[in-house]
Amino acid sequence: MPLFKSKQFSSVIEWADPEPGVLFHRYDNVELKKGSVCIVRPGQDVIILNSGEVMGVFSKDGRYNVESDIIPFLSTIAGVKFGFDTGRRVEALFVNTKDVLQNWGTRSPINIEFPGLPGGIPVRANGNFVCAVDQDSYQVLVENIAGVQTEFSVEDLRERLLGTIEQSLMAHLSQEAGTVRNLQAKVGEISGAILPEVDAETKKYGIRIKDFKVMSFSYPEGVQEKLEQAAGIGLLGNNVAAYQQVALADGLREGGGAAGMAGMFVGAQAGMQMGNNFVANPGQGQMQGMAMGQAAPQQGGAAPTGGGFCVKCGTALPVGAAFCPSCGNKVGG
Repeated sequence: MPLFKSKQFSSVIEWADPEPGVLFHRYDNVELKKGSVCIVRPGQDVIILNSGEVMGVFSKDGRYNVESDIIPFLSTIAGVKFGFDTGRRVEALFVNTKDVLQNWGTRSPINIEFPGLPGGIPVRANGNFVCAVDQDSYQVLVENIAGVQTEFSVEDLRERLLGTIEQSLMAHLSQEAGTVRNLQAKVGEISGAILPEVDAETKKYGIRIKDFKVMSFSYPEGVQEKLEQAAGIGLLGNNVAAYQQVALADGLREGGGAAGMAGMFVGAQAGMQMGNNFVANPGQGQMQGMAMGQAAPQQGGAAPTGGGFCVKCGTALPVGAAFCPSCGNKVGG
């Protein structure tokens, strides 16, 4: 059907209320008619297409009259006489020229190798990117997307891009396997490494990624707890005995019964350590006993029997006990 017909009523061609995140909108089966005007708003370009080929671009906002502006312009740049009733099909493609921000998140966990865990540690990531249509690649945009789609949004771009993001993350995170607990401290470095890779992918569609960020990493709840425990040991200078004592104190504050068998084991191990400290350094052992609620012996008097922990095996002693009920060691001997 001819595009320009002098007998048709005039119309206004515009993209008046674009939805947020839409990168372009193409008029489908809408003809520019004699007497019509095309309105270009700030933040928009209008691409004039003829049979899928970019014939001209109106990038300055304003009102363009079909007869006095568009037809002479197309005739000049194309070297072809355009006019009404010529049978040439011309379409208008409105492009959003603004930068658009879009969030992303991995669709499934990425397993990262970790010593002692055959299956690795499952890691998820999220972040955002900023994209914009490349104004120097409108023909690429038309050939790869706009020629077959009426609209294309940044969410559509995200779906196409997630595979590349996840592959890039897997490659870069595998290099950080030894420092998986410190991934959050490296988000800037990892983001900078992924940016050119995702940008190279979107350039195939005539779109550029102007910024890319990894915001945070997350682990399954059980894995996160183990990583925090490991980090706690690191803060104590890898002193396991000190970590056990801290764990015992936490268990006593929360109530012994709630800790379960694991808490009892930690408590016994911490008690054994404090007992050994008592033998090696009586003064220090006295202070530890006082911290646990055990009274210090008075000057010139005998130490009370029972209570506290056995200095040999770490078992909790009943008050008044003369011997350890577990190993038989004499209390105070």
